[in-house]
Amino acid sequence: MSMAARWLPYALLAAMATAADASPPGWRAPSAAELADPERKASTTAYARAVADYNGDGRDDTAVLLKRRHDGAQALWVHLSAADGAIWLKLAEIDLGDEHRDAPLIMAIDTAKPGVVAYGCFDGDDDCNFGFEAQRPKLRLKDPAINYYKFGSAASLFFWSRSRQKFLRVWLSD
Repeated sequence: MSMAARWLPYALLAAMATAADASPPGWRAPSAAELADPERKASTTAYARAVADYNGDGRDDTAVLLKRRHDGAQALWVHLSAADGAIWLKLAEIDLGDEHRDAPLIMAIDTAKPGVVAYGCFDGDDDCNFGFEAQRPKLRLKDPAINYYKFGSAASLFFWSRSRQKFLRVWLSD
């Protein structure tokens, strides 16, 4: 194993710790053990951090997977640039309970590039279409978006709606 490969997890944790210093109250960056899933090795951020201009204001925003300090909850947070600084927004949370306080992260994130995305349904819709991609509704992304998924399982996408000034979620798979 190269020296760079051995130091990568520590560099990742140091970068996440820097972000965690300003993380929302009660939340923390995941530990090395919580990022140990072999599938995470394919990403320099262990699929736990994604940076892009998600709201189209010309400034980078940071999406991170964080763990709640006092129990087993895991959540997707975005440190979003705003006119008067930056704000933290929690987009999704999974509460695994106290007995899973040290459980590995079960979700992953990365950045989706602008373009056309076939989706199944918007969050909250009762009628979803997870059939052939050509038959699904399409979404045209003007800005990057956040892929939020479990390896080999369900996937969704959070994108910034300029007209509503908030993130919306569509399901890519069930």
